[in-house]
Amino acid sequence: MAAQIGLLNEVVPTGSARGRALEIGQTIASRGPEAVREVKRLVDNATETELDHGLALELDASQRLSATDNAIEGFRAFFEKREPFFTGIQED
Repeated sequence: MAAQIGLLNEVVPTGSARGRALEIGQTIASRGPEAVREVKRLVDNATETELDHGLALELDASQRLSATDNAIEGFRAFFEKREPFFTGIQED
């Protein structure tokens, strides 16, 4: 039922949830640290923010992040069909 109404992104076999969660965590950790930090901040505040304000915050974040070295590296890597090399450390 939960999957049918969109409450789940993925269903995994019994006993494999931890492994899948670690895979997802590795994928997130491989992304640009500024973008991950910003998405985490936006998600953390989403339940306490009106929709219009939340969308404005997302637009602002997108504009700020698109000018970073890691964003430029991501664009280059995409067009050069290679894995990006992001710099910086991931902070909580």
